[in-house]
Amino acid sequence: MTTPAATVPGFRLGLSHLLLVWAAGALALAVCLVITHYRLWRRVTPRRPLIDARVMNLLEDCKQAMGLRVPVTLVETPAVGSPSLFGFVRPRLLLPVG
Repeated sequence: MTTPAATVPGFRLGLSHLLLVWAAGALALAVCLVITHYRLWRRVTPRRPLIDARVMNLLEDCKQAMGLRVPVTLVETPAVGSPSLFGFVRPRLLLPVG
């Protein structure tokens, strides 16, 4: 007599196990993003805003062309290798040194 497959002992990867693995990965990614954001925030916050008139005029022209009304602060920092936008509430446009 043969034993039905459902009663054979062994490792069975169920949906709950896959959900647990996915949740652990999502949590690890969230923790990594929070740590990275905090480290960048600590490097950018003490930097003074850029006040070069030529660059500020270019920024205002670009904002006008895109229809942006939100004030954007320019910050020159060695923390980035290319221009990037940082922040949601008070956005800062990060520019590499030079």
